Amino acid sequence: MKLIACYMDNFGKFSNAHFSFDGGLTEILQENGEGKTTLAAFLRAMLYGMPTDGKNSKDYGDRPKYNPFQGGKYGGTLDVEWQGKRYKILRTFDQKTETKDSYSVLDERGKPCSDLGEVPGFTMFGLSRKGFERTAYITWEKETIDLKEGIGERLCGLVADFSVGYDKAKKLLEDKLKSYHSDRRSGGVYTGFIPETEEKIRQKQAEIYETEGLEASLLSVREAYLAAQADMQKTSAALEEMRSSELRRSQWETYQGMLSMAQQSKAKADAYVAKYPQGFPDKETVKGLKDAVQKRTKARVRLENRAFPKQVELQAKEEQFASGIPSREKLENIGLLADKYYALANATTPAATAQKPKKKGAWLGLTVLAAAFAAVGAVLLGSLPSVGAILLALGVVGAAIGASGLMRAPAPVAQVAPAYSQEQYALAERLRASFEEYGIRNTDYNAALRELKEGMKTLQALRAEKEKYEQETAELKADEAKYSSAVAAVFQQYSLTEETYEDAANAAAAYSEYLEDWRLKSAKAEDYRQKNGVSDEPQVGGDIESAKAALALAQSRVKEYGDKMQELEGRLALLPKLKNELTELREKLQGYTEERFLVDIAMQSLLAADSQLKDTYLTPMQTSFVQFAKAMGAEWVDDVLLDENLQVKLEQKGQPYRVEHLSDGQRALAALCLRLALLENMYEGEMPFCILDDPFVHLDAKHLHEVQRGLNALAEKMQIVYFTCHNSRSMLEA
Repeated sequence: MKLIACYMDNFGKFSNAHFSFDGGLTEILQENGEGKTTLAAFLRAMLYGMPTDGKNSKDYGDRPKYNPFQGGKYGGTLDVEWQGKRYKILRTFDQKTETKDSYSVLDERGKPCSDLGEVPGFTMFGLSRKGFERTAYITWEKETIDLKEGIGERLCGLVADFSVGYDKAKKLLEDKLKSYHSDRRSGGVYTGFIPETEEKIRQKQAEIYETEGLEASLLSVREAYLAAQADMQKTSAALEEMRSSELRRSQWETYQGMLSMAQQSKAKADAYVAKYPQGFPDKETVKGLKDAVQKRTKARVRLENRAFPKQVELQAKEEQFASGIPSREKLENIGLLADKYYALANATTPAATAQKPKKKGAWLGLTVLAAAFAAVGAVLLGSLPSVGAILLALGVVGAAIGASGLMRAPAPVAQVAPAYSQEQYALAERLRASFEEYGIRNTDYNAALRELKEGMKTLQALRAEKEKYEQETAELKADEAKYSSAVAAVFQQYSLTEETYEDAANAAAAYSEYLEDWRLKSAKAEDYRQKNGVSDEPQVGGDIESAKAALALAQSRVKEYGDKMQELEGRLALLPKLKNELTELREKLQGYTEERFLVDIAMQSLLAADSQLKDTYLTPMQTSFVQFAKAMGAEWVDDVLLDENLQVKLEQKGQPYRVEHLSDGQRALAALCLRLALLENMYEGEMPFCILDDPFVHLDAKHLHEVQRGLNALAEKMQIVYFTCHNSRSMLEA
């Protein structure tokens, strides 16, 4: 098997990079940071893929480490030769998880094939990824060999045509032997098929012995069951008789209850007859009665505390015109006197003198006092209606007079000097007298005349309102008397009162309803009595609750004995089955014993074969290891031994010492020789390729030259890809 070439689309720092490999030794000499380890990691990833890093992983895995920063397709191709055929491996990698990776293989014709399986490295090498890293992928860090990961199986192939792990087979046989019979006790007893089956046999024998002794118990239980069953039947019959008597008693009580309910309806009907001895008014009469009561009440409410609202104002006007309302002629005469007076006044221009206005203090005091009387009267209307009404009326009249006086008192005006003519003076006196008769003291006689006329109109309007009010009052009194008479007539006819008349509307209907209900319930009670044969009041015989308890006890005994009898019969019925199971257990124990004997023989054979097998592969491994060590110029070659686990042991002068006593360079050389010996012995015929990632960093110049000769000689038998970062460690011969 050989590496031919590889192409990296994008992997780590590489992009569109191509590498070819020689059939012998291919050396890739680059300085640190140029991508040697990246190329080696690419070859491993193309052969085995890249696992997904765990969420809690502390290591920085290959997938994120070589994720190309430049972007683009993450992956490439690898051309290999295996079993005389060429293949091209194609892979792309996801940035995070292998589930999104892609993988395919093309054959020599460029067609997809499955010759290399799902993991080309495992198909070609027969090793897992870790096994490959421990053999054909050699770095300066790897120093020990572990027979796990397929290495042991490959070595076994040297002496057998099958690939079997000794440790795995030994473990399987040991586990099998322990499954038959454990070496140690667990919880005080041995475990395994044989002791467990022996214990089951003992238990089964005890169960059979116990079951065979159940026949006598079954006989005794059956007798007790029959006695309990007879007692239950007797108690059940007595209880049934008590229940029948109880049912008759219950039917009697139901009948009496139905009669009682019918009698209640009859009593309610009789109560209406007693309440209305004169009979029941019909609906129309009650409707008219309700209407008359409502109208009577309405009239009474309106008449109660009825008073003319403008009485005070009317009284004031009546007092103003106590001497009578002036006639039209009188008004016209007053108007003529006023015209004549003003005509004379316009003919003369007397000197004007200032005159102080009359004081208003008296009128103001009267007004305040009258208002106080009115307020007190209003307060007393609730408790002393008559006194309150008088004070209220006096207050209103006084307030009106005071207000009138305040209105008539003239403001300061310029007055004519007493240089009036005798005729003017006489006219003024006549006019003053005419107006003062009606309480008007305004010296502006035209205004006074207008005030007089307005007062006459107000008086006439108030008198008209008073007349209308008194007419309405008379009508209300007539209505109250009319409706009171109508209500009294109905009350007298049916012996109703103010408290009972409202119920009269429903009395007739309620009476008929209760009477009909009494008739229906009586008929229903009679029907129930005849249907159930109720006659005289029955008597309950015996304590029914005690009978129930006795029956329950008898039933529980019947069930208890019945269950026990059924259980015993069932267990006795299993006796043939138990005996068959005992026979099967004995046969199974014999089989386990024979099988254990055979497995024990197999184990002894395996141990013997293992001893021979290790001797078989240790000898060629020791030979190959020594040959490679001599070829590499190892100084310790005569002192080296390999143990059965392929661990390097050194012995000098009969004293063993560990390989860790060697220098770093010599330990690396021992690790290289051991891996080369493995590759030589694990594969017959076609040798695999080997990848060396600068494993000689600790060798000095002398030993490095010896390794150079040995490695070039090895390259004639197998392909070697060697990575180094310094010319001093070049393996190419000059």
